[in-house]
Amino acid sequence: MIGDTGFRVVLVSSVAAGVVGLIVSILSEASLPFELQRYLARQSSDPLSGRDLIAAVIWVPAMIVTLVAAVGMFFFWRPSRLLGVIATLLALLALPFSTPTVVSGITSFFNEASSILWGIVLGLAYWSSIAVRFEKPAK
Repeated sequence: MIGDTGFRVVLVSSVAAGVVGLIVSILSEASLPFELQRYLARQSSDPLSGRDLIAAVIWVPAMIVTLVAAVGMFFFWRPSRLLGVIATLLALLALPFSTPTVVSGITSFFNEASSILWGIVLGLAYWSSIAVRFEKPAK
């Protein structure tokens, strides 16, 4: 059985892996082959399409709700579990509207690790002994 500390370690690891993935993505862009660097430069200089706007309208709230859910889960705030599921569904909904991405292998490693750990967090929050920490206290 996992305790409060173990749950928090998995949660913080998920968030940390996501942040590291973002930082590595930015820093490793120069290590990509020239053709891919040109593609990324062209992609970032193109005007936003309707598809890009739809993705942004979904991604921004998804990231905000994810951060609120993560902080809430750290403190075992009851609504945070539902917020975590909503954030995950929003992020999934945004994917079909997102443009193709080019990232290094190390960036993929951290992004995938973050996603897997987030799934573990949601699973633990709903279906482990930790789940009782999110329920209403008995009066």
